[in-house]
Amino acid sequence: MKRKPFKTCPACSDKCHARKATCVCGHVFYERKNRNKVIENWRSLNKGDVIKSVSGNGPYWENPATWEKVYMGSYGKFVVEDVGADFIRCSRLIKNSRKNYKMSGTHILYMGPSHKSELCDNLYSCPHKLIGVLLKEKV
Repeated sequence: MKRKPFKTCPACSDKCHARKATCVCGHVFYERKNRNKVIENWRSLNKGDVIKSVSGNGPYWENPATWEKVYMGSYGKFVVEDVGADFIRCSRLIKNSRKNYKMSGTHILYMGPSHKSELCDNLYSCPHKLIGVLLKEKV
């Protein structure tokens, strides 16, 4: 009969399952990587960073009859080109049939404060929600 895999904690010498990240005593065996975290400080993005804009966030139009929101932002993976005062200028990453990526046209991701538009009664400008895919480290 096969037994469960285990490892011994160096702090308390207790036996833990091999896939556990922390022991009962609080010793940390390993920490998870910080990929795919929500970007809080979008102004710190650099040219060449790869980000993902999550659908269901950003500018939207609200239907006055049903109060349903129709989101009108740009969604998917992008490469940052420039960071402005309340926007990010970037290019969309598109996957080819050969699993290579290519960049397409320029997109503007609104990142300013939420407010109602002066142009239309039911149009709202809200910031996009961004997730870091491949962020370059500052040297």
